[in-house]
Amino acid sequence: ENNEVVYELLADMGWTGDSIDLDSWLPVYCKARYGGCPAAMDSAWQQFRETVYSSLYSYPRFTWQTVVPDTRRISKLDVSDSFLQGVELFLSCADSLESSPLYVNDAIEYASYYLAAKADDCYKRALKEDSLGNRVAAMQQLDRSVEILLDVDKLLASHPLYRLEEWVDMARDWGKTDLEKDAYEANAKRLITTWGGFQEDYAARFWSGLIKDYYIPRMKLYFSEQRADLDRWEENWIKAPWHNTSTSFEDPLQSAIKLVERYKGE
Repeated sequence: ENNEVVYELLADMGWTGDSIDLDSWLPVYCKARYGGCPAAMDSAWQQFRETVYSSLYSYPRFTWQTVVPDTRRISKLDVSDSFLQGVELFLSCADSLESSPLYVNDAIEYASYYLAAKADDCYKRALKEDSLGNRVAAMQQLDRSVEILLDVDKLLASHPLYRLEEWVDMARDWGKTDLEKDAYEANAKRLITTWGGFQEDYAARFWSGLIKDYYIPRMKLYFSEQRADLDRWEENWIKAPWHNTSTSFEDPLQSAIKLVERYKGE
């Protein structure tokens, strides 16, 4: 349920003994997925191929998802200015492709990913300022990161896949009693958060609800006097039944376009 373009390409590889020319394959993919491939869409994919799809690294994640930099699982996320140009080009196709639900879903995802990268820059600056003892500057950067991530949460609230609500509801549906439902929910939430022991934060899900109610409060806790209570807070969050409070924008596609424009200077 992620990186559909990669899996479509892998599937096509199984039906040919020849190499695949991506310059000709990608426009066909876009036409099949969205119903069209305007020139801007083709250009957007050239930018994506040079940045986020230029190499595949294990553990793609943001620092705000691990609270502190993960020095064991090195991640590389190429979200340079070229990626921003790709996102802007992709979003510029809205007038001709907005009737495609798959285009809207992907536009929300790309915009959210870029905004999350901007939030990550702010969060990293907050960590740096905190390490230098610059408390005021650290909190300013933290607040800016949180502001952006709350917008990301609202964008993803309208995505059909990237929502904690779906994950929790499916887990609870397996239980026959309230006790079972609570246990299944706790297990499900543990899988996407602290599960893994040495591999804690292994899943690093990019989901609405999880950003608003888990990652953001955990970031704030780390910058508070209760930093030492982080593990206990995580365990309490896992065990307590969760209720969704995330809401989506009335027009998520147009909101995605406006938010990318607003935050691109971060």
